[in-house]
Amino acid sequence: MWWIPESPRWLLNKDQDEKAMQILSYYHAENNPQDEFVHLEFTEIRTAIALDKEAAKNSWLDLVRTKGNRKRMAVITAIGFFSQWSGNGLISYYLYQVMNNVGIKSASTQLGINGGLKSWGLFVNIFMSFFVDRIGRRPIYLISTIGTLFAFTIWTIISARYAVEPEPSRGLGIGFVIMIFVYGSFYDFKSVLPFI
Repeated sequence: MWWIPESPRWLLNKDQDEKAMQILSYYHAENNPQDEFVHLEFTEIRTAIALDKEAAKNSWLDLVRTKGNRKRMAVITAIGFFSQWSGNGLISYYLYQVMNNVGIKSASTQLGINGGLKSWGLFVNIFMSFFVDRIGRRPIYLISTIGTLFAFTIWTIISARYAVEPEPSRGLGIGFVIMIFVYGSFYDFKSVLPFI
């Protein structure tokens, strides 16, 4: 727009320091170019531009150029992928529907299970935060991964048995709830790691 001045950042990026200083002093210091705040802003903008130019020299390919970086990227990608594909979406988004499918239809029972699951998860997270250094990160990830696989497999078997039995027993619903808690425990076992 013709009546709006250029941004001081753009002017500094184009080596027009005097114009940038005029705009900063006009809008932030009542036309006083000697104001400390204006000089601080000017320096901060210039430093940010220098850092941006330095960062622009690096390429995204640096993430995969060396063998060590490729391994790190593979581990980071695998952690994100397996965290999302570990079955926690069923608990996070579809627990209501899953509980309906195994015969737990009472709203108060579902609320109790959901509240209990979240409270138990908080307890497991706090408890495990004291043992990360003693057990180690890798063993915690392995225990969590193997535990969630074990619990999710049993959970799936119970759900399948419930679906095929002509008159499903109440024990299957109780077993399902227990396996949700076991699964949640193993999942929460490792969820404290990114924060430590």
